[in-house]
Amino acid sequence: MLDKDTLQPGGLKEAQRCFLEKKYDECFFHLKAHWIENFDDVEAVKLFSELMKALEHKDLSASFTSLCTEEGKVTDDPKLMFETGYKLIDTRQYELAALLLKRCATIVPDDPALNYELGFVLMLQKKFREAIFYLEKSFAHEMTFDTALNLGACFALCRRMNDARELLVRMTNLAETEQEKAAVVEHEYILKRLEHFAGQADLDARDWAYVLYGSVLFDAESRDSALEDYGSIARILTQLKDFLKQSSDITVVEYFNLKARPIAECLAKMLNLPLQNYKGPGQGEKALTVIANGDDIIGPHRSFLPISDERSLFVYSLGFEPLPLIMELVGKLPDVLLPWDNDEQLTDFRANSEKLLNAVAKINDDVASAQKLSAYYQKKNALLLWKNAKTYSERPQYTAEIP
Repeated sequence: MLDKDTLQPGGLKEAQRCFLEKKYDECFFHLKAHWIENFDDVEAVKLFSELMKALEHKDLSASFTSLCTEEGKVTDDPKLMFETGYKLIDTRQYELAALLLKRCATIVPDDPALNYELGFVLMLQKKFREAIFYLEKSFAHEMTFDTALNLGACFALCRRMNDARELLVRMTNLAETEQEKAAVVEHEYILKRLEHFAGQADLDARDWAYVLYGSVLFDAESRDSALEDYGSIARILTQLKDFLKQSSDITVVEYFNLKARPIAECLAKMLNLPLQNYKGPGQGEKALTVIANGDDIIGPHRSFLPISDERSLFVYSLGFEPLPLIMELVGKLPDVLLPWDNDEQLTDFRANSEKLLNAVAKINDDVASAQKLSAYYQKKNALLLWKNAKTYSERPQYTAEIP
């Protein structure tokens, strides 16, 4: 896999060399860096077309070809640039999409659809202040609910509370469908949670996980590596155990799939609770369902949309890609690779759970940290998802907007 942290951009010639050697990941890395700094280099655009064709993105290849004029220049046709930028959003190439859409906006600055998509793609890059400029322009020309919702999210993320509250009134008037009305209610909760931090200068990942989703986050620190070791997992489980002992009446721990089983088995032994596999909704027990990674749940996620007194969800790692739902309890935010994330070790769950238990045994009880975590959420428990089925009928969507 390409190590982007150590690779330095090498320009168009290096991209061309990598393409000829079929090193397509490296080619893309060099080409992207070059084009961001040299938008009018038509040779770069032509190479993008060839690269997309080699990667079997035929529609995108054709779009890049359309950007090259017969005169050997990059087009200034806003329609062609917009269409290519839109396709780049679909393929999650947000920087390139923003590059095209920004150039497009210099030609047709007041187009509401263009300004919306540009604001949206800037949001996806967590450039919320910049996104506000384009979303406001779009909303001034075309007051749609989606634009208001995204603009409201940006106001909240930039902590522009007065603007967010004023926009909430307009969002309420624009909401027509049940889904839109539910989104307004969720935005109200976001602003209520944000009020807890009125006198606090900076918010960390734990603060934002609470503000945006009402989730409990156990590890608010940034990761050093995408590969987890047993010790780091054990630290999260120790925090979770202490939290559950103070506020839980769960009767069983269950694992969502084999990847989650070592974590669930270890946690069940730590809590002296029975272990079972997930059997679907409506089983009667008060269960904590353990999920390894957030995207594991995408397939059957609809079963988990309602928040239930019978089942709560804990996910060990919640990544940086949007998901259809959020969990009450989150170990850590980045995507991680667990030690048994391979076919050979996945089925040896007993050995992995024993290694986790051994790692847990080496951790000294940190009473002060446990009390600090408990106190942090005790003041906010009325707006947590955790044990709040009466307040929240359904889970919010995880939009991955944490700064």
